[in-house]
Amino acid sequence: MFPATSYECIDETFGRQQPFTLLMRMPQEIMGLEDFVVKFVSGHSGTLNLAVAGCSTGEEVYSYALLLAKNGFINFRIDGYDLYEDRLEKGRKGSYGVYWGREADFLVSYKIPESLAWVEGIPSGHGWDQKTICFSPEILARVNFIQHDFSFSPFPRKYDLITLENVFYQRQLGGKARALKHLWESLNEGGYLIHNDQDLSNNPFLRKEEVLAIAESGRFYLGYDPKSYVDE
Repeated sequence: MFPATSYECIDETFGRQQPFTLLMRMPQEIMGLEDFVVKFVSGHSGTLNLAVAGCSTGEEVYSYALLLAKNGFINFRIDGYDLYEDRLEKGRKGSYGVYWGREADFLVSYKIPESLAWVEGIPSGHGWDQKTICFSPEILARVNFIQHDFSFSPFPRKYDLITLENVFYQRQLGGKARALKHLWESLNEGGYLIHNDQDLSNNPFLRKEEVLAIAESGRFYLGYDPKSYVDE
């Protein structure tokens, strides 16, 4: 168990807000990620190990699993990490409500086979709110949800790919430089950090050595004030 002060830092800065994430949440990023991962996996031998840093309730974990499986890759493991156990427990259940039909539409637009994911339930008179997206045993067997704070230590295992989506702007207690070094330590040689934080780099696909170089530069943008750069 990591120190409770990490929770306090996040809650004090951002409040104990409800998590917001959706299946296939960011279409443009998902498409770019799919292209990159397919090329990466095509030249990869053995099991692909992927981590989602700050997975919240887990929809992104399942999104990546579906993209890999629909492209014919079955030898992979995806671990989702988050601070909050209640959010991780929702991910472990492996079923999500359908809101406005958006998620069901994306299953179609991304050509996800019904053998991997499908919609169950009968819509109520108010729309989609009684339908649920479910995942096949093949998908469920390849995802894990783990409580961990990478501000304080590297992940308990190493990964070929780590995704960092809409998380790093939330400054962790341990400091951004140290947190980024822990992600670097958690990457296998030849691994990549995939992110959407332009204050780390305009390149969303960072090689392991590039992650260390950015961490050692010691300058990070805090998020809200355009002038709020700090030296960690």
